[in-house]
Amino acid sequence: MSGRPKEYDDQKVIEAAMNVFWDHGYEASGTQALCEETGMGRGSLYHAFGNKQGLYQKALQYYQEMGINRQKDILSSQESPKQKLLNLLNWGIEIDQDPENPRGCLALHSVLERSHKDPQIQSINQQYLLRLELLVKAVITEGVKQAEFPDSTNISTSSKAFLSGYYGLRIMGVTLTDRDFLNEAAYGIISKI
Repeated sequence: MSGRPKEYDDQKVIEAAMNVFWDHGYEASGTQALCEETGMGRGSLYHAFGNKQGLYQKALQYYQEMGINRQKDILSSQESPKQKLLNLLNWGIEIDQDPENPRGCLALHSVLERSHKDPQIQSINQQYLLRLELLVKAVITEGVKQAEFPDSTNISTSSKAFLSGYYGLRIMGVTLTDRDFLNEAAYGIISKI
């Protein structure tokens, strides 16, 4: 005897929940809002995902997968290594300055709101950062081979410094409206490699 058939699409539910968490943050996202946006009842929602935390983890992983795929596309373009890194910085600025989507980066919000409270979220974010760091290391390595960056470049240190600058720029992109400042900061990040 089998149970009731599943009457929802996991990806659509996770995407709807992701938008609630992205708009309101974890703490302010109530069960009622999650149920309304996903179209699921409370019991069904928590039966499928365990609890609010489980749903948040799935939503964050879904967001990060989309983000890492987009960043991978940018960093594997046919342009020069420096330009690839600059394109990634500019992509972040574009997203964070978009008046149609003033939400910023959900992954970054999760670090600021949840990582210090939730070891599982911290682990998810750490894995995401490591994946992005590998992509950046590959581009910097390519830049050293093509003599765009000095032979003496410490690839590990440079990739960490780049990511620190990138995420600092992402935070500033949400809080500052001075586009020239952000563009100059992006060039400064690249110049330090």
